[in-house]
Amino acid sequence: MEKIIDDEITIREYSNDYENKVVEFLIEVAINEFGFIEWQDYFYKKDFLNVDRESENFWIAVNNQNNVIGTIGVVKDENPHTAKINSLYVAKEYRRRGIASNLYEICLDFIKKNDYNIIILHTYEKFKNAIKFYEKQGFQVSKYIQSKDGIWYCKYINNGHSWNNYFGNIRAKYNMRVSKKKPLVIDLDGKNVTTSAFFSLLDNTKDGFLDIMEKTVKHFTYEYNCLAIFGVDEVSFIFDNAETIIDKINKNRNFKADEIISIFSQYFFEYFNKLNEKQSIYWHGEIFSIPEQKVKSYIRYKSDSILNVFTTYFLKKNMIKDAGHIKLNEKIKLCNENNYYKDIEEYERGILYFKGERIDLDEYLNGDIKIIEETKKKIDTYVDPTSFNELFK
Repeated sequence: MEKIIDDEITIREYSNDYENKVVEFLIEVAINEFGFIEWQDYFYKKDFLNVDRESENFWIAVNNQNNVIGTIGVVKDENPHTAKINSLYVAKEYRRRGIASNLYEICLDFIKKNDYNIIILHTYEKFKNAIKFYEKQGFQVSKYIQSKDGIWYCKYINNGHSWNNYFGNIRAKYNMRVSKKKPLVIDLDGKNVTTSAFFSLLDNTKDGFLDIMEKTVKHFTYEYNCLAIFGVDEVSFIFDNAETIIDKINKNRNFKADEIISIFSQYFFEYFNKLNEKQSIYWHGEIFSIPEQKVKSYIRYKSDSILNVFTTYFLKKNMIKDAGHIKLNEKIKLCNENNYYKDIEEYERGILYFKGERIDLDEYLNGDIKIIEETKKKIDTYVDPTSFNELFK
């Protein structure tokens, strides 16, 4: 897709051929002109150019010499139906020629086609002309998003739908009924746990994070007669069917998803945090039904996910740069080169519990239930991996 602005300027979708030119352009504008020196590493990492083209995109304006003179990007925010605009810049000598407006219009069309209903963006007071431009486009300072070093703006889009339909669809989504016959999955994920200063997800000593997770999962799998796999700050409970949990939490036999997840996650929160004295942890919950023949595949999927998060977290704790971008096989290799990893490696693929008993993960995936004892001796004292001075020799 290309849009010709005039005889000199064309707007087109970003391609990797422009990677170095885009980075050089953004460094020139954001760092050299406006003084954001701390952004240099961000631009050189180029992560902001790695987008999902179905729901995200990045556009560039180029001149006749094929030099980048303007940019804009859109990514999906963690909040539903929300798009985030970033990197709207125009070279100083090309401003006031309608380039920013054309970049924004292309971006806005893309946002509407992807059924986003809210647009947000972050800027700074020193971008005075940019702020005037955003306000002219209908953006207002957000009352709900706070920033320590800038300003968040937002804009609501009708997008051809009435707000009643929009919120009605959301309500319908979270008010749906779960299947009475299919296995039921409840996923819980700790909120902001990986950044906590009070504990480490690698702590497997008595009353450490992993120990508390195991005690909690053991209790709930026994209490609810179910299967569960946990690792780092996430846990998945799998019930034979919704009847199993409904009998425990709702005498009115309400099979609505929001009813089940809200009550169960509250029970989990209360039990976990009674054992946890360092800091209360809140849990994000999701609930859905899956076919019975997919249960083992789901456990395998969760195990792979846990392995990726576990090794990434371990490497980050050990000050390995860009750990999240290292290939999984290499991450595992780096972890195993560290002697301290031996004390926690039994947790790397997740721990599986069935009806209050710890069972062998591989045996389960092969079709057998094998109850196992603890295979690793717990270390007596918790050692913070961030304190190691000599790593990965």
